[in-house]
Amino acid sequence: MSNKKRIAALALSATMVAGMLAGCGGSASESAPADTSSADASTEEAAPAEEATEEAAPAGDEGSVLNIQVWNTEFKDRITAHYPGYETTSDENVGKIGDVTVNWTITPSDDLAYQNNLDKLLLAQESA
Repeated sequence: MSNKKRIAALALSATMVAGMLAGCGGSASESAPADTSSADASTEEAAPAEEATEEAAPAGDEGSVLNIQVWNTEFKDRITAHYPGYETTSDENVGKIGDVTVNWTITPSDDLAYQNNLDKLLLAQESA
């Protein structure tokens, strides 16, 4: 992947995450849960495969759920280290930002596994 594409992917990912987090800061009278979306890391290094749960925590009285799809731990490490208010939980792939549950799904990019996972999730988004 060229440097221009990497920079563009990082910029788009950061913009998507900022928009999602800004949309989650509404008043308590709002009843619509936040959309689930995916974000990318900026390098192609593959981390060890980690099992991801298909079911996210239910949105309701507890808050909203943000599902983030990445191909390595770089983006997750940056968010957890630098985002104020991010709390880690007992499960290393789940965190909290206020009342928003953040589910991290790490799928290595080997053999198109990451792209295939995104394609599957995008096709199923109407029933999510």
